[in-house]
Amino acid sequence: MLTDGCFLLEMMRAREHVHKGEALDDYAPNDPIFSIHGFYFLRPDIQSDMILMENQLPLLVLQRISVVQRGISWPSAKDINKMVLHFLDCPLLDEDNDELGLHPLDLFHKSFRDLQPVLSRLDKFAEVTVPSAVELSEAGVNFKKSNNAKSVCDIEFKNGVLRMPLIRVYDETEKSYLNIMAFERLYMYAGNDVTDYLIFMDNMINSERDVALLRSKGLIKSGLGSDKDVAQLFNSLSKGAVMSPFCKLLDVQKKMNDHCRKPCNKWQATFKHTYLSNPWVFISLVAAVVLLVATLMQTIYTVVPFYTKR
Repeated sequence: MLTDGCFLLEMMRAREHVHKGEALDDYAPNDPIFSIHGFYFLRPDIQSDMILMENQLPLLVLQRISVVQRGISWPSAKDINKMVLHFLDCPLLDEDNDELGLHPLDLFHKSFRDLQPVLSRLDKFAEVTVPSAVELSEAGVNFKKSNNAKSVCDIEFKNGVLRMPLIRVYDETEKSYLNIMAFERLYMYAGNDVTDYLIFMDNMINSERDVALLRSKGLIKSGLGSDKDVAQLFNSLSKGAVMSPFCKLLDVQKKMNDHCRKPCNKWQATFKHTYLSNPWVFISLVAAVVLLVATLMQTIYTVVPFYTKR
């Protein structure tokens, strides 16, 4: 219990440094746990373990270890609660609540009593996701293959056009990507490009319709049995994976979300899909407009002489 308490306190201390963009001075920059790289990859697993019923650690233990660690007076219950909730990315408790939580799960439960902070967290989370490929298309986003991409993360969104490299999917793709993701997770100097890319693709692919759209645009070349198999592959690859907070694809996703939030973009896309995708539909529309204008002109020429004679 003491070992677990010391480890959690050290992870919480690491959080404060990492959020300031600082590494812990007393650890090597390539430390598998307490480096910036290790912290971002291990933190989600530690967070999920902290709220398992069988893993609960009394917060009184953390409070007493803090006294020994800092050599200062007894830390307040608010300080301990705040430190744990910050690490769990949970809303803080009311300022009036100065009672020490029983354990992390108790604080996690209390933090969800106030609905508004939870909703704001969900809104914030929504900023790092994007609509599916079909929804993006309906919002006026055009997909084009990038012919000069140097890596999978060379993805650009500009003026309503998403440019990205072609991805080939075959039977060995899953095994290859899983091994690459494992290497990126364990070796801090490997970067996080492939993991970030797969999370980005998972965000855009919800069903076989999304795969079919991307395939029709020349962005996916599949050797699997069906579009549904491709969708399931991307949806399973990124489970439990974390997108790097320094990933440039986050900025791409934000631009895509901003584009989709503008109603005029969706109206224009609906007009193009309805009337401009088929030449006969467009000809019918033009004929209808011409007929309407002719009818209006005829009405004017009929009514105007009547009033001029009076």
